Amino acid sequence: MSDMGNKQNVYESIERSEYIVDDLYIDEAERVMRNEKLKHLTTTQIRNVLAMFADIYNDVMALNTDDDKLDEIREKIDRLRIRMIYECGRTQEVKKFDECTNIVGNIKNIKNSRSQFIKVFHYMEALVAYHRFYGGKD
Repeated sequence: MSDMGNKQNVYESIERSEYIVDDLYIDEAERVMRNEKLKHLTTTQIRNVLAMFADIYNDVMALNTDDDKLDEIREKIDRLRIRMIYECGRTQEVKKFDECTNIVGNIKNIKNSRSQFIKVFHYMEALVAYHRFYGGKD
């Protein structure tokens, strides 16, 4: 069995997303957004989460470095994690979203890796796209 087949089987066998693996984040986003637990998540709620990521993404892309370190914006990433935890406590739908996507865990896993932040951001974009594709609640 190929390495790709093994990774897909891992995704099919778990209820909750673990951490983003290679380029399978698009397939994982599709699988997650089909979950019935997320049918009450509104477009505004998920786009607000994406907006928080987008502000940091712009800073990450503006960094003029070949180094993978995000020391300059680590504090913003930490605040993003805190804000996500707050939103999970505030809104049941966002909490269910995190339970299915593990966004808070993925933010924590970024550490100081520019490439990992970009992967998580692209995963978040894919989640928004599939939410819309599957007729996400307005």
